[in-house]
Amino acid sequence: MHFPYLQQINEIYYFRTRIPFDLQECFDNQEIKRSLRTRNYQLAKSQAIALTYKAEQLFAILRSGMLGMESIPEYMQKHFPLKKGKPKEARKSFELEDVIKAYIHEHVTLKKWTEKTCLENESILNLFIRLLSTNDIRRISRTVMIEFVEKLRLVPAHLNKKPEYRGKSIAELLQTPDLQTLETRTVNKYMSRISSLFIWSVRQGYLAKNPAEGLSISESMREDEEREAYSKEDILRLLKSLEGIPEDKPERYWIPLVALYTGMRLNEACQLYTNDVIEIDGVWCIAINCNGDKKLKTVAGKRDIPIHPELIRLGFLEYHRKQLQRGEERLWTNLKKGRDGYSHLFGKWFQRHNRKHVTENPKRCFHSFRHTVADSLKQLQCSDTVIAEILGHRNESITTGRYGKRYHPQILLDALCLLVYNP
Repeated sequence: MHFPYLQQINEIYYFRTRIPFDLQECFDNQEIKRSLRTRNYQLAKSQAIALTYKAEQLFAILRSGMLGMESIPEYMQKHFPLKKGKPKEARKSFELEDVIKAYIHEHVTLKKWTEKTCLENESILNLFIRLLSTNDIRRISRTVMIEFVEKLRLVPAHLNKKPEYRGKSIAELLQTPDLQTLETRTVNKYMSRISSLFIWSVRQGYLAKNPAEGLSISESMREDEEREAYSKEDILRLLKSLEGIPEDKPERYWIPLVALYTGMRLNEACQLYTNDVIEIDGVWCIAINCNGDKKLKTVAGKRDIPIHPELIRLGFLEYHRKQLQRGEERLWTNLKKGRDGYSHLFGKWFQRHNRKHVTENPKRCFHSFRHTVADSLKQLQCSDTVIAEILGHRNESITTGRYGKRYHPQILLDALCLLVYNP
């Protein structure tokens, strides 16, 4: 069995010992490595034993405070000399910016992130650097991270989007009164991304442990309180506002209506193709799937949603037929695919339209259509499993979720027909 501190490279033995984590800030590297300049194992072992004793002695002296950091190079040259002609070992940077660059480079090179995820992580980690009190990753302790979370909770929402924030330092922004700050969910999202950086840093040997582990904030609101369903008055204002949509913008008319009568997610509605409108056992449905360039938020999101009779009455199937006659592959030809799929620009338009014509309540947005459908069906005593299948939620029941087949479209249609918004 080989002596544990020996390594053989090209038949030459080397002495290697890891520097303890609490002392790594005193050195340029994470280990002491020296060539023993011999191919003889017994000779190499005897030298390694002597160097091991010297290394343990060095670590003890440093911990006692008897040797200052300024004296370490001289001590190392005396007791662990580099042989002539040997190049100096490359210095490993522990600066946070350099560590983050290496972290991002690895994930981009290995294609572990999408373009959107990469941009999000870069933005979050740049903010992390700006808020932190140190640029040495070895000095980021649990206490430092707790202080960081407190600062993060004071950061204004939309920091990189609002022109009034440009040119101001973080310190100035944190002192701004009556500021709309990051939501708790966003703070926790940021902490999750930063924690992932630390997990990677531990694997790479930059840190001994993750100082951000478990540092999430308890959310005071239940999930169903973060967004609100539209009121009856909101819906009437919405329906009235859609009457003025120009004919060359059919997506602006149909997508809100489709969401209102199906509970479909924004991107699910925006990415539809003409062949996603199908007839199953005599029931017209919209197929939600990840075929082609489409994406699903969850596996449970794959489903077939019956088309509400009101949508058919308003002409949805007629619009679909015209798109087929034109030879169009996509249902909404005006929507172009961007970094976030097909929904980005439409979502921006709807946000403006919603605030101008429907409601100023910030908790009522496009996602409120899902809450409206879910809440309406719940109040009408529709079963949870039927609602879950319509919305594309996972069925928690082992019996019906794992072993039971999906509902027949007619059963889902009967449930959706309970949705009556017009007076």
